[in-house]
Amino acid sequence: QGERAPIKLLMDTLSDKDWGVRSAVAGALGKLGERVPLEPLVRALSDASWQVREAAVDALGRLGTRVPVELLIEALQDENDHVLYGALGALKEREGDTLVQELVTVLLNKTLDRMPRIAAARLLGKQHPPILIEPLLAILYDPYEDGVIRADTAKAIGNIGQLSLEFV
Repeated sequence: QGERAPIKLLMDTLSDKDWGVRSAVAGALGKLGERVPLEPLVRALSDASWQVREAAVDALGRLGTRVPVELLIEALQDENDHVLYGALGALKEREGDTLVQELVTVLLNKTLDRMPRIAAARLLGKQHPPILIEPLLAILYDPYEDGVIRADTAKAIGNIGQLSLEFV
């Protein structure tokens, strides 16, 4: 009971009127590990403040495999690039076909800032499920695409390896 009291107080403070307080609390909860219930951080992913959503996704990423990958993939749909980049960071140790599809979607979305797209390219290079190569080649051969994104896409293709690539 005594150990849970500070966690309960922190969770209650996630509804504070000040986004800075909510953001700091989400970050603190992520550092407390296994003792923290996921539900308050999941709710914080819907906060009006992108800073709170970013802190919540970072905190969920620190909690590891206890957090369903689907929650982190859902954060890839956030309209804020900081939250999206945080979700990509939280997904860096994860794998799966659904994740690969979402990473390709992020990589191909030219309306996004370059940093989330670079992170998506780098994460694709760490995936083991078969990855369709055509979307990656489209980025690689686009002369109007950002050079860093093209370079990281080339590295991703190399890191994936011949056996994991599929052609349609």
